Amino acid sequence: MKALIIQNPMSGRSNEFDTSVKDIFKKANIKIEIKQTIAKGDGTNLAKSAIGKYDIVIAAGGDGTVNEVINGIIGKSIKLGILPLGTENSVSKELGIPENCKSAARIIAKGNSIKFDIGSLENEAGKRYFALVAGVGFDAAIASDLTPHLKKMLHGAAYLLEGLKELVEYKKHKMIVVLDDNEELEGYFAIIGNVKYYGMGLEMTPEADPTSGQLDLILFKKENVFEMLEYGVHALLHNIDKFKDVEYRKFKKAVIDSEGDVLVHADCELSGGTPATFQVHENAIEVFYKKIQ
Repeated sequence: MKALIIQNPMSGRSNEFDTSVKDIFKKANIKIEIKQTIAKGDGTNLAKSAIGKYDIVIAAGGDGTVNEVINGIIGKSIKLGILPLGTENSVSKELGIPENCKSAARIIAKGNSIKFDIGSLENEAGKRYFALVAGVGFDAAIASDLTPHLKKMLHGAAYLLEGLKELVEYKKHKMIVVLDDNEELEGYFAIIGNVKYYGMGLEMTPEADPTSGQLDLILFKKENVFEMLEYGVHALLHNIDKFKDVEYRKFKKAVIDSEGDVLVHADCELSGGTPATFQVHENAIEVFYKKIQ
């Protein structure tokens, strides 16, 4: 069995990928080749080049690396492995993969895999797939200011600092959301989740299940951006879907437009703006896992 490891050397814990990890694959008769990313988009291009040549492609990095790899292999007959070495590792957390690199490698070597739904975002910037979440509005504005260096240096604090900055600077616009062509909602900030975990211990879409064939929407109805602090508390308490000023829905397709220019992200990668269409792609990726959390 052959595996291509796509390693992001800028990941926060990339130094944990060492000879002891490689030995685990050797003992499992998995022949590995390692290629490193240098620039944005390299993960996707390397993953595409692996199709037909390898049995497994392994993303060695954080959620951003996983996102790039997924965008290169979605719908193809190649399995995905994850070595969680990044600032945020929410995909691996959802799959029950431990952050210890050697333990994560053993899960790949063991060979248990599951079909995993993937979401897509399509707008004037093109089409991008996401494993975790997409956001419209406030958190996309945060994503637009984050750099790889800042994420590596400050880890989760980078998101918090940019979030506090956006509380002051963010310009809100009303959004119109149409779900499955038959329900219309209004709000000021939207998150679309394929999984429960958002990062930093937050569960923004606590009912999400990446094997359900649906995505989850949480739409924030309050106009005051400082309400985000209260939303954050409820997300930490894992009960944000019960908060009175949000709408929580499950859907297969959503179209979101806005009265002004609003940014959009997919797995914390800025991806243009509104209007945007979000859809679920059932069983789109086969990934090694321990258990769905």
